[in-house]
Amino acid sequence: MAKNKNLTQAKKAKNDEFYTLISDVEKELKHYKKYFEGKVVYCNCDDPEESNFWKFFELNFEEYKLKKLISTHYDAEKPTYKLELSADIDGDGKITKGDIVKTPLKQNGDFRSEESINLLKESDIVCTNPPFSLFHPYIEQLLSSGKKFLILGNNNCCNYLADYFKSGKVRLGYSSNKTMEFCVPKNYIAQRERNGIKYSKVPAIS
Repeated sequence: MAKNKNLTQAKKAKNDEFYTLISDVEKELKHYKKYFEGKVVYCNCDDPEESNFWKFFELNFEEYKLKKLISTHYDAEKPTYKLELSADIDGDGKITKGDIVKTPLKQNGDFRSEESINLLKESDIVCTNPPFSLFHPYIEQLLSSGKKFLILGNNNCCNYLADYFKSGKVRLGYSSNKTMEFCVPKNYIAQRERNGIKYSKVPAIS
């Protein structure tokens, strides 16, 4: 009940700033390495300053042979920015943090905004931890886009996606149906804290 209470709290408060641990990102993405070669990856629900999806792809850009990495920052009240990584801009012979390009957005980075939708059209694969409270509109948009994707969701969403599972459009990942620990906001009632960072577990994540 305590674990489910955390998920319910997130939904009711629309507190969607649950950040996936980089160890969990690594465990899942290692199974798909060959599919990323020459692809544009879009993290459309990730604060790029905090997201471990972004950090993973930034660190492994050349190993995964990506064409481009994009992430949009979200702010409920004001225009934000996007980060892009695609070329050796600083001329040091490799693609690293120094090659990241930050560009202001006219809108707030919401995945439903026109700017974000245009970036979705540009991408090949979407990798992210979408907001718990907006999972249904998020997955509907993603499925309609026809893009490949690797996202996190609670197992309760599987019933909603039953027809997609049957048709083969959606399948569970290698780390499915497990309790996962997330970094949570400072104002969240967490289960543990270490070095000033709060962590909380959510059950049945796929």
